[in-house]
Amino acid sequence: MELFTSVTPTVVSLTFATIFQVSASLWYLSTIYRHETVLNPASWGLWSVLTILNTITYFFTSDAPIIALIPALSALSTTAVFISSLLLHARVPLDWLDESAIIIGILSAGVWVGSGSAALASVTLQVAFMIGFLPTFRSLIKKTSHEPLGPWILWVIAYLFTMAAVTQSGAGSAAEYAYPFMATTLHAAVVSIAAGILIGGKLAKVKTTTIKAVGI
Repeated sequence: MELFTSVTPTVVSLTFATIFQVSASLWYLSTIYRHETVLNPASWGLWSVLTILNTITYFFTSDAPIIALIPALSALSTTAVFISSLLLHARVPLDWLDESAIIIGILSAGVWVGSGSAALASVTLQVAFMIGFLPTFRSLIKKTSHEPLGPWILWVIAYLFTMAAVTQSGAGSAAEYAYPFMATTLHAAVVSIAAGILIGGKLAKVKTTTIKAVGI
């Protein structure tokens, strides 16, 4: 409990992680309510379940249970986003590949439930977490969904601070790093894909404008 009562490097990193996590979530929710985001509900539904399981895993198995604060905040935000997307119809329709990702993700979560090993449980959850991103990657590449860059960049920063907190807490086993490392990598991948699409779209507009200007 010392981490809760004194200002340590771990607490500082978790404070920044919390600020960025909450800011990103509120920003993302605002884009849904302004109808600026079209998301893939297969991903967000899975993330809602998996982040809850991640929170439980960290709280009961980690040497620094305070770090469970970040997956707990993530669980709240993913659930809020998922419900908001259903209520406001800010989502793409699911196809069989999306539904397959949901089934595989749930099966992976089932392995977590039946596992007697904390390390295996953590790794299995990250596999399911990665599967949860596949529908979003696919719909982004197909341009059937739209993701705002800003919140995703803040989420990347939040998980970088979470990794720093794991290191500073001394609970730096591979299992402890699995969640923040995977989250950082996958959120950064969304940023890369969305940025590439945005830049490509702007370049296409410039090219079209140039062609019109020269009368080709």
